[in-house]
Formats: sequence, structure tokens, C-alpha cells
Amino acid sequence: MQDKKLVSLWAVFVFAAAFIVYSGALSNDFLSVWDDPNYITENPDVTGLSLRNIKAAFTNTYVGNYAPFHIISYALDYTLFGLNPTAFHAVNNILHGINAVMVMLLILRISGNLRLSVLSALVFALHPLQVESVAWVTERKNILSTTFALGSFLTYIHFLMKKGWVPYAGSLLLFAAALLTKSSVVVIPVLLCLYIFLYESRSLSRFAPTIPFFILSAAASVAAVITQEAADISYIGGSPYATALTMVTVVVKYLRLFFFPVHLSPNYNPAVYQHLTIPVVLSMIILTALIAVLWVKRDNREVLFWAGWAVIPLLPVLQIIPMVTIMNDRYLYLPIIGLAPLTVKIIGRVARNKIWLVIVLLLLMSYQTYTRTKLWTAGPDLWLDAISHYPDNGNLYSSLGSLYQKLGQLDDSERAYQKALDLLPDDLEIHQQYGVLLLQMGKHREALIELQRVYDAGVRYELLISNLGYAYMDVGDTLTGMKYHKEVLSSNPRHANSIYGMAMGFEKLGDMNRAAVYWQRFLDVTPLNNPWRDEAKKRLEMATIKRR
Repeated sequence: MQDKKLVSLWAVFVFAAAFIVYSGALSNDFLSVWDDPNYITENPDVTGLSLRNIKAAFTNTYVGNYAPFHIISYALDYTLFGLNPTAFHAVNNILHGINAVMVMLLILRISGNLRLSVLSALVFALHPLQVESVAWVTERKNILSTTFALGSFLTYIHFLMKKGWVPYAGSLLLFAAALLTKSSVVVIPVLLCLYIFLYESRSLSRFAPTIPFFILSAAASVAAVITQEAADISYIGGSPYATALTMVTVVVKYLRLFFFPVHLSPNYNPAVYQHLTIPVVLSMIILTALIAVLWVKRDNREVLFWAGWAVIPLLPVLQIIPMVTIMNDRYLYLPIIGLAPLTVKIIGRVARNKIWLVIVLLLLMSYQTYTRTKLWTAGPDLWLDAISHYPDNGNLYSSLGSLYQKLGQLDDSERAYQKALDLLPDDLEIHQQYGVLLLQMGKHREALIELQRVYDAGVRYELLISNLGYAYMDVGDTLTGMKYHKEVLSSNPRHANSIYGMAMGFEKLGDMNRAAVYWQRFLDVTPLNNPWRDEAKKRLEMATIKRR
């Protein structure tokens, strides 16, 4: 039995180390591009913890995800601190520190080794691959779902030890909360069964209490599949076979990034393989060798458990169900919980328990992580850093173009988008973004061509249709433009961009009564920090005066 005071002291140390190393993010703003605007800065449903916003969180999807607790956590932040990025980052840091402590306690429960537990928790907390999950406020869903999931797992172990139904109910509720934060935690019941199989009696009665967990996982999986199908995402390379070949190489790339975390990027563009090639075969050989090692170590319960924890949480992001992105640092947040103790054990054996070597590696990781957190801010540094490592990645240039556009550096934005289209000429998303930029630059007919091309290809994103409406209105075809805005509002009556467009359209048609109605609707659905609210207020006053 470990000394509780000593365990508590080390837990405080692990939490403090995690918070301090990520403290560089506290001075960061929200990201100007990617999902921060959709989830937070331009999302009216997070402007306070009201009944309306809670209902909206449970009845809407955001950026193609159903994650109400994720959205409610932002609403709680907003209620307490306003739209203060430092506070939002601090909450992420705190949650990550709590996760690190729970990882320490989990490893201590499995191994009984305090040194292994502390060092492994520090690897989990301080690894540079975790920066994306912690320093990017949008990825609150990743760390908060893990907080709930780890809490559920530890509480379930307590249930197995004490056989009380209060911890069982607590574990089930925490797991439900985890699923309502991010669906990728559907694997937790499998990990529970792995724990029971390795450390408890293997009678069926020991597995029976996990059935409700699997039912919740099944429901969350169905919801995720429906959401992904709604986004019309296809398999990589056009087939499950090509997807499987590609993801074999991606898994090996993940291992490389874990052991040698250099050239990290917010966006990777791994090669897609449709046939057996040398990279695919070499990746298969590496993975087969690792499986062979596990077979040799099959009598070591601890090795099998942590290997399972490294592999099983990776399954939901291996494109079994097609996803938008192939590879991301954030996909390793849960798997690192398993990789960390395995790595510390390997280093301990190779270095003959020379703890100083692990400490040196932790210090190096801490420096890299602290430095990297400062890249995740509103400026171009994150994208320029990534482009320096991956100059042929068109998606990075697209994100850079979007950022320059937000910053008002339109010429720089145009050059970045053109470079992106040189690399990815058939990418409809980039054509859409480029079309919006051309609108902003006053190149209305060129913008109309770009946006219409995307629409004619069958893309039906709300923002695309709304911007297409603006393009028609800008070239003088007000009625056609309003038709597209109506199309958006028929599916999403709260879409601020198209509400604004309808107000503008009715103004142009001279119908001030209807214009006033839409200006008021715009004010009703937008947060107070929306930059167009002042203009909308002025136009509402003008429309009200004119209709008298």
C-alpha cells in the first residue's frame, strides 16, 4: 500500500508540471481560423449558461459533431469570465492537469509502482503531441471527454473492488457525460472488459455490468455515423481497401511522432495508397514485429493492458467510419496513456533503471511543448512553421490564406489560396474559400464563378450557399441572391449570414418592413461581439424610420 501523503504530493507535482508547461497558452488569443469561431467566438449558443443555450446545445450539431457537454462547458466559461481567451485556456490547462493526475492514479492502481506512475503521467502530460489538444481551445472536447472517461474507468475499478452500486451508477453517468462530450470515447467499455479479463475473474457475471456501457456506446456510434453520413464523407482513395493500406502507414507515422516528436503540424497530408507499395509493406512488417513482441510477452498482464490501451482508443480514428481528416496529433491523446508506461518501462530496462535519462527526456519534451504552445495563437506563426516542414501541403496554405483574410491582408491571402490551388486544384473547399476572398476583394464575377462551381458540384454547405447569395446580389441579381439565402434559412433559421443577406435584399427591393424584421432577427441570433451588430442596428433604425 502506497503512502497516501506521498501519492498526494506527487499528484500535486504532476498537476503543477502540466499547468506550468502549458502556461504559454494563457497569453494566446482564440484562433482566427479553424473551429474556434464556429464553436466559441461566433457561436451565439455559448453566450451564457441559459436554458435557451442549454437546449440549443442538446438539439444542434456543431461543425458536424453532436457534443452538448462540450458546448455547455464554453457557455459556463462565458458566464464566469466573458469571452476571455486566457480563462478558456486556463480551463483547458486545469482539465489536462486533472487528466494527468488520473493517469498517474490509474497506472498506480495497475502497477503498484509509484515511480512508474509519476514518470508515465508526466510523459502523458508533457509530450509535445498533446499541445494540439490543450493549447487549441476547440479541443476542449478531447480533454473534457477524457476527464469524464478516466473518472468513469477509475470509478468502475472502485465498483469492482467494493461491489457497491453507487460507484457503478457514478461510473455509468460519467461515461454518458464523456460520450456527450466526444463520441470517440466509445471504446471505454472495451477497455473495461480488457481490465476485467486480465485482472479479475473471467466469469461472464463479471462482464455483465458492462452491458449498459456498450448500449450507450452503440447509441453514440450510431449518432456519429449519422453525422458523418450527413457530411457525405467517403473512404480515402475511394474504397475501404485503399483506406486500410493508407492507415497502416499512418499508424507507423504515429509511432514515429510519439518517439521522435519533430516536424509536428496542425494538418498532415499523408500519402494515399491504393496498392501494395514499399511504404505499405514496410509498415506492415513493423506492425507485425510489434504484434510478435506482444505475443512473446503475452503472459505479462501489464504489458498487454497498456498495449491494449495504446491500440483500442486509436480504432475510432482509423477511418473505419470515414472522417474528414486522416491524421492529427489530437488523435493520440488517449492512446498516449498506454504508450507512456510502456515507454518508461522500455527506457528503464534499456538504461538499467537510470532515472536521470527519463528526467532528461521529460525536460526536453517540456521545453518543446512550452515553445509549441506559443504557436497556437491568432497569428500566422503556426501555419508558417508547419509549411516550413511540409511545403507541399496545400491545406496548410489554405489555412494560411484564411488567416490572412481574417487579418485583412487580402493580397497575402490571395497568394496563399493560389498556392493552395496549385497543389490541390480539385479541392472544392479551397475553391469555396477563395471565392469568398474574391467577394471581399470586390472581384464579384470571379467570386461568382468559383462559388457556383462548388455549388454545381453538389456541395451544400450553408456558408457556401449564403456566400453564393451574396455573389449574385453583388453582381446586381438581388432576387437570385435572396433565393440562395432562403435556401439556407429553410434548414437553419438562425444562420446569421443569410439573415443579414435577406435584410440587405429587402432593402435593395425597397421593402423596409421586411428589412426591419430581418435586421431584428440578426440582432437576436448574434453574440454581442459580432462585428456586424453595430451596422445592423443602424440599418434597423433607418428601416424603422423609412417605413413610418
